[in-house]
Amino acid sequence: MITLLTGENSFELSRAIDALVTDFGGHADRVDGSDIEPASLPDLLSGTTLFADKRLVIIRQLSVNKQIWDTLPEWLERTSDDVHIVLVEPKPDKRTKTYKELKKRAVVREFPAWSDKEVFTAEKWTADEAARQGLQLDKKSIQLIVARVGVDQWQLFHALEKLSVLDNPDSNAIERYVEL
Repeated sequence: MITLLTGENSFELSRAIDALVTDFGGHADRVDGSDIEPASLPDLLSGTTLFADKRLVIIRQLSVNKQIWDTLPEWLERTSDDVHIVLVEPKPDKRTKTYKELKKRAVVREFPAWSDKEVFTAEKWTADEAARQGLQLDKKSIQLIVARVGVDQWQLFHALEKLSVLDNPDSNAIERYVEL
């Protein structure tokens, strides 16, 4: 199986990778795509190891390695069913033959970065994440957090983490502990 994760939302990309690793339940091989040599590609994409019957291989930014990226479509056919390849490409060139081939054969998930206009989306996500962290925040508090932090999910996440250690986070606590 091949999964292609794209987009500039590094928070959601990170969560998607964590979910894949958790679902896999074993050790995931993490590889920097710029370091892959042509001779090592068959070992990454085929077969199992002596210690496991299934593998999860996460390759970040393989498109930087032009030589490997251009030959990847030939290798897609030879990929073992026992190996789940996860390609993480924040900004893939969608005009390339490799991307077009991946679009046909892989599960493609896109995680676009939020724009400043997506305040409502950020507020909804913040409310959901606060609940997930066990925080009880009212709508006004959530709006205040987003107004102070912006729509960057990492910053929103860290703001909620700070507030989660307080007994009763209110608007005063938000103004005190959440930086502009």
